[in-house]
Amino acid sequence: MKLDGLYQKLKSYVVDNTSLLVESTPVFAAFETQIANMTSNVSLNTRLGAALLGFAGIGTALAKGRDYSRKLFGISEISSESNQFMHDTIYLAAFNLVASPILYRYIGGETDLEKIAWGVLVSILIGGLNGPAIGYAIDAGRDLAGLEENKRMSYPKFIKRQNNLVKKSIATLAIAGSLGLTAGLYSINPNDNINQKSSTEILQSDFKESQSLEKIIK
Repeated sequence: MKLDGLYQKLKSYVVDNTSLLVESTPVFAAFETQIANMTSNVSLNTRLGAALLGFAGIGTALAKGRDYSRKLFGISEISSESNQFMHDTIYLAAFNLVASPILYRYIGGETDLEKIAWGVLVSILIGGLNGPAIGYAIDAGRDLAGLEENKRMSYPKFIKRQNNLVKKSIATLAIAGSLGLTAGLYSINPNDNINQKSSTEILQSDFKESQSLEKIIK
């Protein structure tokens, strides 16, 4: 019985953290590269740091904190979707206010305070806008992994009636899709081209200066 309980806790830990990453990684990668003007390396480091922090306990704290907050405010899976959305909006915005400065400065390695401040402000906004999707991802992930039934009215009935094998296949496709979308965002990041162009211009300038020096010497 003790081993079974330990296994369920470990499974819940993995499922909650994976669900959070599947939903949030492409969303924040898009924000960081297309809005906050971060390079792919900075964004990738930040996302990897978020994954590490998530599995180190932050993700579990977010998911379990959401469970506690929902219970505190009387929100359940049979509550109206508008009430569930409102709760998750406020909860995720508050969570990002605390977590995002740490991620960008100490994990992502960003040193530009203006970019960090911009990143924090917009991540709070994204956290609020993305809160309902994060909450939905947690609930869906738990259902697909067989941890608990998703009783939300908006959860597709087509998925509800599938067996465990099909549900796990859907979860696998969601993970692959998230990774593919994130990789695609990095491949079209305009900030990488700007940095590359700047480096090329510097090299060309150095080459011209060396040619000028050669002419003077001659």
